[in-house]
Amino acid sequence: MAKARPSQPTADRNLLFGILALQMEFIHRDDLVASMNAWVLDKTKPLGQILCDQGSLGAEEYALLEALIRKHLERHGNDPGKSLAAVNSTGSFPTICKRSPTPTYKPVWLPCRHCCPASHRLPRTIPMPR
Repeated sequence: MAKARPSQPTADRNLLFGILALQMEFIHRDDLVASMNAWVLDKTKPLGQILCDQGSLGAEEYALLEALIRKHLERHGNDPGKSLAAVNSTGSFPTICKRSPTPTYKPVWLPCRHCCPASHRLPRTIPMPR
């Protein structure tokens, strides 16, 4: 049986959820890494649900993040890619990648045309070659 492959918007939304949860200090770096590893194995579950199932995120925090993400997506045309690009995660996701002993993703720095001057760079991630 083939594993479910998420659409890019689903993957972007999960990454947005994880970055915001980390930035708001609702979870720790290790929680995010563990949940992303679990999500890679079962892509039918949203990252937020995995964080709750693992006991890393409480129901109230989950509800707050979901409301925040819904509003953030709305402000960016309901496009998870644009919403993710608008989140300045300079201090979080690239740090995770650098500290991970076997990173699955590497940061790629792109200018954010939507909200930042050209001098600012925001990370996007791409799978690292195996």
